[in-house]
Amino acid sequence: MSSILINHKPKISFGIIVLNGEPYTRYCIRALYPHAHEIIIAEGACEGARSIALPNGHSEDGTLEILKEIKEYEDPEGKIFIVTAEDEGHPNGFWPGEKHEQSQAYAKRASGNYLWQVDIDEFYKDEDIISIKSILEDNPEITAVSFRQIQFWGGFDFTVDSWYLRRGMNEFHRLFKWGEGYQYSTHRPPTVLNEKGIDTRSLNWLDKKKTSASGIFLYHYSFVFPKQVREKAQYYKFADWSKRKEAEWWANDV
Repeated sequence: MSSILINHKPKISFGIIVLNGEPYTRYCIRALYPHAHEIIIAEGACEGARSIALPNGHSEDGTLEILKEIKEYEDPEGKIFIVTAEDEGHPNGFWPGEKHEQSQAYAKRASGNYLWQVDIDEFYKDEDIISIKSILEDNPEITAVSFRQIQFWGGFDFTVDSWYLRRGMNEFHRLFKWGEGYQYSTHRPPTVLNEKGIDTRSLNWLDKKKTSASGIFLYHYSFVFPKQVREKAQYYKFADWSKRKEAEWWANDV
């Protein structure tokens, strides 16, 4: 009787949402590129980020132009795809809603067997990505992977801690099995449903306790530069899900 060898090699579609991604844009994409089946980038502002975007809905710091340069000069394997609100039928350049549509835009274009969501200011050690790919290859029944974030503050000598994070908000749901009939359901929290409509995190989930026990973390450069603090505070002030009216005061005075 002949046996059939089934190939479980992970083909990872990285999905990125970005607005004002500098100074990280090139570094993030270059770090992912060797490991990627493809990198799909949804650029531009949702309505809650209007105050930190150009009037046409795009990044104020030239991120879209940089993405186009990377695509032209640093994509020999044709892995990079750029999606804007205009591509999805929104001529004013702004994405509707609150990032769900951006996540769904890259997800519906994904052709890999895993979908890995990455923010432009999130990084992983190269060896950790290799380890995750090896784990997925050895354990194809895994349907979702989450990571504990290490969040830097004002440089790389200090990290952020709080009760808010300790109550569960330092676990980032980032990697999901992907295939025909799967759908990206919500951005907050990131949730992928399989072809039967079942949350992949309710099946065979590799949570932050397991990944951090292996020394694998998400390194979040979210508050390294003052520019980031100002922009995030503006966004948190106006976003429907947040509405933190004192965020701007916090950024300026705290």
